[in-house]
Amino acid sequence: MESIRRPSVMAVLLTIVLLITAWPAVQPGAQSTAALAAPAGDGRVVRMRYSRDPRTLEPGLFLELITGYISKDLHAGLLRFDDKMQPAPFIARRWTVSRDGLTYTFTLRNDVKFHNGRRVVASDFVYTFTRMLTPRVRAAAGPQALGKVRGARDYMDGKAAAVEGLQAPSDTTFRIVLAEPDPSLLLRLSTVFLSVIPAEAVVDGEPRWRDKPVGAGAFRFVEWQPQVRVVLEANPDYFLGRPRIDRIENYTVPDVATAVAQYQKGELDIIDVRGPQLAHVNSDPTLKKELKEFPRAQLLWFGMNQRRVPAFRDKRVRQAFVYALHRQALIEKVMLNDRYLATGFVPTGIPEAVPGEQAYPHDPTRARQLLAEAGFPGGRGFPRIEVVSTADETILVEAIVAQLKNKLGIDAVVRIGESGDVLSGMWAKDKWDMWSWGWSADRPSAEVWLYELMYGGLESNFIGYNNPEYNRLVDQARSETDPQKRVAAWRDAAKLAHEEVPYVPFGFAKFLYLIKPHVKGFSADLLGPKRLEKVEVVR
Repeated sequence: MESIRRPSVMAVLLTIVLLITAWPAVQPGAQSTAALAAPAGDGRVVRMRYSRDPRTLEPGLFLELITGYISKDLHAGLLRFDDKMQPAPFIARRWTVSRDGLTYTFTLRNDVKFHNGRRVVASDFVYTFTRMLTPRVRAAAGPQALGKVRGARDYMDGKAAAVEGLQAPSDTTFRIVLAEPDPSLLLRLSTVFLSVIPAEAVVDGEPRWRDKPVGAGAFRFVEWQPQVRVVLEANPDYFLGRPRIDRIENYTVPDVATAVAQYQKGELDIIDVRGPQLAHVNSDPTLKKELKEFPRAQLLWFGMNQRRVPAFRDKRVRQAFVYALHRQALIEKVMLNDRYLATGFVPTGIPEAVPGEQAYPHDPTRARQLLAEAGFPGGRGFPRIEVVSTADETILVEAIVAQLKNKLGIDAVVRIGESGDVLSGMWAKDKWDMWSWGWSADRPSAEVWLYELMYGGLESNFIGYNNPEYNRLVDQARSETDPQKRVAAWRDAAKLAHEEVPYVPFGFAKFLYLIKPHVKGFSADLLGPKRLEKVEVVR
C-alpha cells in the first residue's frame, strides 16, 4: 500500500500553532464526561454534547460549525438573524446604507460591555475587523467576509498600516466603506464569525488569547478542558438581560452511541443523533418521545482532492463517481433517513436554491462509460485512493468504497480518524484523497457553498478546484445589487456547479436532537441551535 503523502512542514506547523495557541489556559488532566457532569437535577445547568472540541473560541479564525455553535453564546456582533432569517439589530441599534451601496453606517448601543467590564465602542469593531484581515492571524472569515472593504487588499498586502474603509467617527458610530458593492455584507455581519473582541484580550497579530476568551455575549467563559468540556456561565451584565440558565457545559463526546448512553443516564441534557443511532432511539418509547427534528441548511459531501489525485481534475471522472453511487439507497438503508438526498449544492430553504433541481441518478452504465472516456476503463490505471471519515459514518464510508469498487473497479480503502484529525487534514489541503464532511450555513445564502467551497484559490476551497468561468459567475453573483438578478446569478453558478461536481453532493442534513423534558425553549433554525439565552430548566 502506498503511504499517504505528508503535508508540508509549514502546513503542519500552522495547524499545530492554531490548535494550541488558540486555546486558553486549561486545567491539566482530562476526565470522563460522567466524572465531570453535575448530578441530575443540580441547578439551572444545560449539558450539551459535541463530537469534538471547537477549533478556537475566537470567532472568525475558522469557519466550522462547532466553533460557531459554542461561540454564539459567548460573543456578540453588530447584527444577528431574526426569526425570519433576516439581519436584525444586536449591538448596533440601527444602520443606514448609502444610495451607491458603498457606505454602511451603524449606530451602536452604549450599554454593551465586554466580559472584562469594559464598554464596547466603535473602535473595537475597527480593531476586530482589522485583526481578521491581518495575514499572521490567518482568520478564515477575514478575506472572505471583508475583502471588499476599501483598503482591505492594500492592508493585507502590507501596503497600508490600516484599513481605510473601517472607521469609528465616535464611540457609538461605526462605518464600513466598500470599494465595490457587497450585497451580502449585512448577512455576513449577522453571523457569529464577525463578532467583536477586545484588543486587550488577544495577542496582537497572533491567533491566540492572552489569558482567556473574552466576548460580549449572554454567557462568559469559565474553563476549557481539551477533549472534555467547555464551560460558560450566565453574564449578569448582558445588555439584553441575564440569561434564564446559570451555566452551559459543552461536552466533547466523539462517539454518538456513548452520548446516547450518557443521555439516558441523565449526564447530558441535549445531544444530536445520526442515522446509526436512530434504530435504537425509535425502538425506545422514552427516547422516541424526546427526539425533535428541525430543518437544517447543511450540505454533506465527499471531497475529491484534485491536488492529491490529478484524475479528479477531469470532470468526467467526478461525474462517474456521482453516477456510480446509489446515494438514495445509502441514505435510506444505511443512514435511516437522517438526511435528504442532495439534488445539488445549495440546500432546500436557501433563497438561491435552484427550483426543481434534479439529483444525478444512480446510473452505473453511464458511470463506467465516463470513466472509460477519461482513460480508466474498468478502473484500470486509476490510482489507489483512501476514503476518509469519522467513526460516526464508518458503515456509510465502507458502503461507498464497496460501490466504487463494484461499479467502477476503483481500488479504494477506508480510513477512519478522529474528527479533529479529519478536519485538520482537510484544512491542510494535501492530506486526504477523498473524504466526507459537512458544510453548514452561517447565513441564508448560496454564497456559503458556491463561493466558500469552490471559488478558485480560496482558503476554504479544500479540493483545489479552479474554473475561470465558474469564478466569473460567482463574482457576478456576489456583486449584483438587484435582488432578483442576484438570485438568478447564483442559480447560474449553481447550475454550472451541478455540471462540474467538484464535490460529491451526498445529502442535505436535518437537525435531530434528543432533548430532556426539563429543558424548555431549546430550538434550532436552518443555521443551527439558537442562542441559549432564553432557554430554561424547569424541574
